[in-house]
Amino acid sequence: MVNNKTIDAKILSRMFLAGAKNMEAKKEWINELNVFPVPDGDTGTNMSLTILAAAKEVGAVEEPTMATICKAISNGSLRGARGNSGVILSQLFRGFTKAVSKADSLGKDEITAGFTRAVETAYKAVMKPKEGTILTVAKGMADKAEELVDEDMDVIEFCEAIVAYGYEVLSKTPDMLPVLKEAGVVDHIEEHLHQVGHSERTGVIVEPYLSKQWFVKMKPLAEEVLKNQEIEDQRINFVPPRFNKTFEQWLENIEDWCISRQLWWGHRIPAWTNKKTGEIYVGMEDPKDIENWTQDEDVLDTWFSSALWPFSTLGWPENTADLERYFPNDVLVTGYDIIFFWVARMAFQTRYCMKNRPFKDVLIHGLVRDTQGRKMSKSLGNGIDPMDVIQEKGADALRFFLTTNSTPGQDLRFDETKMDASWNFINKIWNAARYVQMQIGDTKPELDMTKANSVDKWILARFNEVLDHVSTNMDKYELAIVGNELYSFVWDDFCSWYIELSKATLYSEDESLVANTKAVLYTVMMGILKVLSPFMPFVTEEIYLNLPHEKESLNVETWPEKVEFEYTDAEKDEMALVISAIQTVREIKVEYSMKPSEDLTISLHNDNGYVALNTESTAILARMAHATVKEDLNTEDVLSRTIEKAVLTVAMDALIDLEEEKGKLEKEIVRLENEIKRCSGMLKNPGFVNKAPEAKVNAEKEKLASYTEKLEMTKTQLDNILKKLG
Repeated sequence: MVNNKTIDAKILSRMFLAGAKNMEAKKEWINELNVFPVPDGDTGTNMSLTILAAAKEVGAVEEPTMATICKAISNGSLRGARGNSGVILSQLFRGFTKAVSKADSLGKDEITAGFTRAVETAYKAVMKPKEGTILTVAKGMADKAEELVDEDMDVIEFCEAIVAYGYEVLSKTPDMLPVLKEAGVVDHIEEHLHQVGHSERTGVIVEPYLSKQWFVKMKPLAEEVLKNQEIEDQRINFVPPRFNKTFEQWLENIEDWCISRQLWWGHRIPAWTNKKTGEIYVGMEDPKDIENWTQDEDVLDTWFSSALWPFSTLGWPENTADLERYFPNDVLVTGYDIIFFWVARMAFQTRYCMKNRPFKDVLIHGLVRDTQGRKMSKSLGNGIDPMDVIQEKGADALRFFLTTNSTPGQDLRFDETKMDASWNFINKIWNAARYVQMQIGDTKPELDMTKANSVDKWILARFNEVLDHVSTNMDKYELAIVGNELYSFVWDDFCSWYIELSKATLYSEDESLVANTKAVLYTVMMGILKVLSPFMPFVTEEIYLNLPHEKESLNVETWPEKVEFEYTDAEKDEMALVISAIQTVREIKVEYSMKPSEDLTISLHNDNGYVALNTESTAILARMAHATVKEDLNTEDVLSRTIEKAVLTVAMDALIDLEEEKGKLEKEIVRLENEIKRCSGMLKNPGFVNKAPEAKVNAEKEKLASYTEKLEMTKTQLDNILKKLG
């Protein structure tokens, strides 16, 4: 409604429809006003067609809101834009609606913001001219709105004043007509700032210079590559696959290639001109009477020379051992910005010279951008010198950050905090290796799985799982997934849990248990070094050489193999339960301001009743969490927590505030319900189920099952609390 202060969505809709009807009625009059910049007499017609297209969509909106009306105006005008004038009008609408779409109603402030944004948007969209009938009038009205916005007047008076000033500006534009008619073909006259290039050394103006150049006829070469892209064992496979299309489009639309460059360096073009006859000779060998010939002074384009890299670096044209072993290459890693400049040229050069593909796969990475997502450049001053980073954090930290923080084909933002995380991770590995070295000395310990305890089996089983995942994802070039999995395993499973758990065994009087724990520490540490070597070659090499080793370098070691042993689901579940129980007990102690060394009595139950742990697990709980396990706590004053496939109950007596515990359980129920809703939504989405990796889909299924189980347990806990509260 109009209340003389604001305009709501419904009245805005009616105003727009009335305006469209009015413009259609006056389009011929507007055509006569079409003076500047191009007096072609169709401004009114094009503007009318544009606004009517928008009016059609506005009229179709059943329940008008400011957002829906603005969207209809913007989309309709863009789709219906006709001619230059229609485009300008659509951009004015686009800017205005963008500024006001989130408002509940339009007052003087909103209308002024809309006019300003409209003019800014239109001026950006139109390269030349910067002025004209529509733009000039619109800018005048925007300026008037900014002038009057703080005046004491209602919204109707405000709008009437703006429109009146628009007519005033419009009345002045016909004065340009005589000049245009006299000029004939001249549309308009304006001053330009002409940027002329000058030589950096001499200051002389840089001018185009015509000269003969050497070209390569590209179509036959490109067609040969495209033909072989249809052959499975000859095609070049891009990762991600979407860049296959980019590669093929370049080749399908290729132009002849100018390969000559006027530079001081490079491979000189093997062409000679006879001094007497002017004959041109091109060949592998110099002319026999070289004194009668002059060699072309141009050199080959850099990309022409670098396109020979896949085979020329291996000894070609000689049939060398390196060429036999390494050609074609397995994978090329490069950026998406040089697919045509380098990748395509290597493809046809190699196809021409070697009758083969240069490499099997091309792994495409993105660009490294600054923290704001901007491309690094001298003008912005946002560049980062990698040598500075290496000096401070080390080459391995930079390498791990770059390889594990982006997915193929996606740009990467340089993040100082993630660089620090990489450095801290390497420091963690170094300290873990020092611990292992202190335990084993200079002699390689031999692993005997018959002596392995439950903790040994657990860490080796986890390493086997990680090794499977790493190997699979390395083959897929999913380096970010590999990095995250290795980070979690090394930091959490190996350092935070196994090393701590191993300390008790190392102090055991049973020498065979001690020896085997040392062997497990060594085996897992060596496995970690091998899988991390591609990501951080320097620190892993240094650690390897300081541990007992068989090869002269980690670089010539083989990929680690899984340790084969029998490990039942029951053993796996119990160890997972113990770790979860330790974490939970520690959290409870922190929550209730208890000392870590203070003893607690706990009980573990699931749907089948009391969960009885073996002697070893009970001892681990007592040692790591100062927790004693009992079947019955003989009290109703308890604290319950849902853990791994069980409920942990602690006899806390007066330390527990039942009301507070009720609130925590209610929050946990809400969290679990939200997680179940999220997982269910993803699994019901065909796009996710059909396109996501199988491992990701299975992981979400497992999460859903786990959340559902925990929800039921948590609800049971809440029911018990509610009963106690009466």
